[in-house]
Amino acid sequence: MGRNALLVDFGGTLDADGEPWVDRFFRMYLDAGGVADRSQFRLAFTQADERLAGLPGVAKLDYSATVMAQAGLLEALLPDGGCLVAAGGCERYVAAASAIARRNRAVLVELSAEYRLAVAAIDQGNLQPCLDELGLGDLFDVVSDSEVVGARKPNRRIFEVTLGALGSDAASC
Repeated sequence: MGRNALLVDFGGTLDADGEPWVDRFFRMYLDAGGVADRSQFRLAFTQADERLAGLPGVAKLDYSATVMAQAGLLEALLPDGGCLVAAGGCERYVAAASAIARRNRAVLVELSAEYRLAVAAIDQGNLQPCLDELGLGDLFDVVSDSEVVGARKPNRRIFEVTLGALGSDAASC
């Protein structure tokens, strides 16, 4: 089977220190003066995420454009959602993610000497452009985007497809 493989997540993992997009967006929203509570915001974020997947051309959006699109969709779903774009939060969000990705790149480069690397993530068909913008796209032997694969985690199919593309099995990963 060759070298052992390492399978990682993307959103909230490679671009943040374990903090999901929804939580980072909520903090950005509060910092910009938003007044919705966490449950209202989560509902709006889930709706925005669903709409994001249906945007024309979404598969070509890089990380910055995805963050801006998500904020734009939230603007329409929250009475004060416009504060996300107006306060420059998106730029700060991307800058923070870029800094974390740079740090994580060094770790991934080191790991790639011993492991074949794969990323499996819930995305809108644009995982590769997001990885590329953050300087991580060239590090992975396999990139499995849930929209492209047709299965979202925790559905085992995304993992089976990823392992198959790696030429690996779960025990070696």
